[in-house]
Amino acid sequence: MHIDSGSRSDGRYSRRRLLALVGLAGTTAFAGCTGSTDESDGELDDELDGDGDGDANVEGENDESDENDGNEESDDGDVIDSCASLEGAWIPFDQGDRSFPIHFDHPNTFERYNEGINESESGIGAQLGHVGSKRSASYPVNVLVQQHKDPTNNEEATTNWVTGFGTNERIDWTFTYEGEQIDVYQSTQSSEENRQWRFLLPAHDGDGARGVVVQFQDDRDEDACIDELEAIAKALTESLRPNLDYAA
Repeated sequence: MHIDSGSRSDGRYSRRRLLALVGLAGTTAFAGCTGSTDESDGELDDELDGDGDGDANVEGENDESDENDGNEESDDGDVIDSCASLEGAWIPFDQGDRSFPIHFDHPNTFERYNEGINESESGIGAQLGHVGSKRSASYPVNVLVQQHKDPTNNEEATTNWVTGFGTNERIDWTFTYEGEQIDVYQSTQSSEENRQWRFLLPAHDGDGARGVVVQFQDDRDEDACIDELEAIAKALTESLRPNLDYAA
């Protein structure tokens, strides 16, 4: 969906409406990196930093690890020996007993984790960690997908959320969803290793739009494969499709 940045508003009503609408971007830290449910209260709709801007902290927490001839070893003995090893056969995401309004695909080199902290009253998320990067219960290479459970037709609120009240940058890449070109915005808190994208998808189960967040990171310092991970994030985003059997 193309966003009219001229509809930005800093009014109190908009901020309150925004918090109710988009808390899903407020996961604790860049949640992909932690494997412990003790580090989060499980709420995706917390107000962040007390300012109501809806920006997630995209600085991930990392476990310390030793280098091994330029390769990253997991506790399970797996090794990321090249950036190409991030890729794999693409498979549909298995939502298990949960219900996602929007389905997607991912490489089979990534596995689900932290399901217990990725759902709230207003949002639902999926964390996918690269199995070759796994260290104990954490995944330095990971992707996080979050979705609003319900759509909204409040254009002012959705615009403020996706643009970060005019601070997020629209990236030079779009994708097609149900025949419509979708603009993608990158959070101002993103960095070279940790990136958060936001966009709005037209609702298939009601009026208005549904907010979606795709976050990805590679915290392996000099061994990072962020460009290859971004390509995976783009392919995952392009695979998004309505769950016609969705029931909130």
